[in-house]
Amino acid sequence: MENFSFALVTDKNYLHNTFAVILNLLKTKSSSAFYKIYLIYTESEKTDIISYFDKFNIKNYKIEIIYFDNALIKNFNGIRHVSNAAYVKYFIPELIKDEKILFLDSDIYINRNIEEIWKEFHEQYSIVAVSDPGYHDEDALIGIKKTEDTFNSGVLFLNCKKMREVKICDKLIEYTNLNSKKIKNADQTVFNVICKDDWKKVSCSYNLQRIYFTNSAKFLKMKKQDLLKVRRNPHIIHFTTHSKPWMFRCAHPYKKRYLKNYKELFNFKYNDITIMNLLKHIYEYCQYLKAKIDNIVVKGES
Repeated sequence: MENFSFALVTDKNYLHNTFAVILNLLKTKSSSAFYKIYLIYTESEKTDIISYFDKFNIKNYKIEIIYFDNALIKNFNGIRHVSNAAYVKYFIPELIKDEKILFLDSDIYINRNIEEIWKEFHEQYSIVAVSDPGYHDEDALIGIKKTEDTFNSGVLFLNCKKMREVKICDKLIEYTNLNSKKIKNADQTVFNVICKDDWKKVSCSYNLQRIYFTNSAKFLKMKKQDLLKVRRNPHIIHFTTHSKPWMFRCAHPYKKRYLKNYKELFNFKYNDITIMNLLKHIYEYCQYLKAKIDNIVVKGES
């Protein structure tokens, strides 16, 4: 039986969303695989997680809750829609002794089995990740050219063994403490600075961000057929930006699929239905529709 390790981080505000991701992960696992899931929780109160998943009769997994001392990140600032709990990713190699761990954000949908990403592991690199084509406003800070890639920190395949050896955690903490006023994108900024030459790029299918649904293939520097193919059947959809699938305003094409898992665990109803959010929903829908039209493939076109 092959073993796979995963880590998720949450605070009380994202707890239910994180549970939905865990259910989603378990429902897409191979029947013969064993999943070890580490839930790092930044609150002091105890939470019972196991009982939520018993009714689904899923076999070969274990969930371990790690209660994290929030004092370690109290001086780090959350930015825009990103909670300061995101900085807990720094500590994963120190909190968990596994050599390889796939970190997953709490605002993703797993569309199909993701075990193949383990084939992308490389001992040379600390991180395997997906590039972030919309993230270039900190290139100067990171120290890269406009033509070079940065990576999104929502899905990170971590080489924990190497990260412990080269003391990545200490470097991430030190940089954050010294540059807190410069950082625009929370932990993602710092990971890109510290690991700018220490990461391996993997297919966008493993972290298909919103920008892949709202922009043209030309902007993304992809062939239209390739973009349409990955949109139809990605491994992981990441609901980046402040518009999340549990919000009324969200018009993401994979919103209903995400909510299906959520509703199997919890009662759900929108608590943000307003005229303003209706207008935002319409605006978002038009963005997705425009990108869909822009990427229609005509005969003889790539």
